[in-house]
Amino acid sequence: MALLKSTLFTGNSILVLGGGLGVDDWAFSKSFRQVVSVDPDESLNEIARYNFDRLHCTNVERLTTTAEDFLKTRSGTFDLIYSDPDRRTGNSRQILLRQHQPDMVALLPALHTLSQRVLIKCSPLYDHEMSKNEISSITDIYIISSKGEVKEMLLLARHGEEGQDYRIHCFEIDRENHHLSHTFSSQNIQTPETAAELTGYFFEVNAGIYKVRKHNEYAAEKGLRMVDRNVPFYCSDNIPGDFMGRTMLIRQVMPFHVKENRRYLQETGIAKANVKVRGLKFRTEDVLHKLEIGEGGEDYLFVFPFKGKATLLHAIRN
Repeated sequence: MALLKSTLFTGNSILVLGGGLGVDDWAFSKSFRQVVSVDPDESLNEIARYNFDRLHCTNVERLTTTAEDFLKTRSGTFDLIYSDPDRRTGNSRQILLRQHQPDMVALLPALHTLSQRVLIKCSPLYDHEMSKNEISSITDIYIISSKGEVKEMLLLARHGEEGQDYRIHCFEIDRENHHLSHTFSSQNIQTPETAAELTGYFFEVNAGIYKVRKHNEYAAEKGLRMVDRNVPFYCSDNIPGDFMGRTMLIRQVMPFHVKENRRYLQETGIAKANVKVRGLKFRTEDVLHKLEIGEGGEDYLFVFPFKGKATLLHAIRN
């Protein structure tokens, strides 16, 4: 994740607020000539400095101070400020930017005196459409996903860009650390055609694209047919290039009727499967229990609405 972020931005100098163990510092040291990183926890800073020395990372300056105190004493400018604020209060996690430590909404005017660009790491649970309500100068949103989960969400604020539309950049990192990406406009809306039948290949859109509610637009661009407007599942007779998500070969489609489904699984020798439910009031564990199978294996069962009826689709990895 850190290395991918470091490829998105380059420059002479970067200020990192909330350096932690220093993984982001190390990654940014490869794309910036100078990294100044602050963290109020001296024990973390000692660990980070030790690791920088072992990694021969000589262009990182780690300081023990808060972001607020740093801003009171530091002069000069940076090409980019990156903030990874503390999102925890006691035993709970805070979602809104103004609830973080430091408060990124309140701190932003002071940060913009040091840099035109401020990159904020927020919770993966954060709703991207809330960002404009908290910070009007957001121009770019970066969503990084891996192994079917959204891992990081980053917000880029540019000084003087208040009120502009924003772009959404979705990234997917695979098991070999290669990545695919796709950029969306916040305003563009496309809808794919609805599938008349579920045939050929079955597609589950990348978690990041689904999170920012661009799954139908992405499917339309890729020429896929949607199974239902409210779920990120699609089908096609062809596999589009560089598809971000999971591609499967459809083996069987049937109504979601437990007795018939159970009989099918027994006849095909499926004792366990990977189950995913979307758009219906069922939980994955409920489906596994009803079908009397374990979780895992090489087979996939998707349960979702199709033409207004609960449907079970059996697929295997392509």
